[in-house]
Parts: sequence; structure tokens; C-alpha cells
Amino acid sequence: MTAEQAAAENALKLVEDPHWGWAAREDDALIHTTRWADFVSGIAELGAYVLIGAAACAVVAGAIAAGPALLAGGVAAAGAAAA
Repeated sequence: MTAEQAAAENALKLVEDPHWGWAAREDDALIHTTRWADFVSGIAELGAYVLIGAAACAVVAGAIAAGPALLAGGVAAAGAAAA
């Protein structure tokens, strides 16, 4: 089988099943990320989680702080308390 025939056959299989071809084959080159890339991506992921957690805490703290003012006099009192 020529390379062109194999490519055409693989293209047909991919049309029939979009997930075909994701698995590694025996002769495939193994590609791994470096330890440095793993470390940097882990730090970036941790930073994203910290920012998301801080934003969620700020929203909850704002809601708790505005709660008594909203209960006492509605939205106008809450705006005056925030100012």
C-alpha cells in the first residue's frame, strides 16, 4: 500500500468515526512535555484557582455586608451604606 492510499484510507476512517486515530500506535513517536513545562502549567493552574476563589469570596463577603442594609431599608439604604 502506498502512502497516498494509506492517507486516503485513514481520511475515510476519520470521516466515519471522528474519534478514530486518537489512540497511539506501535510506531508512533512518544511526545512528552518537559518537567519545566509541567511545573509552569501547574503554577498557572494554581494561580487561576486562587483568583477564582478570591473572586468568589469577595462576592460572598459583599452579599453578607449588604444583607443588613437591604433588610433594613431596601436597595436605597444599601446604596447609601455602600457610599
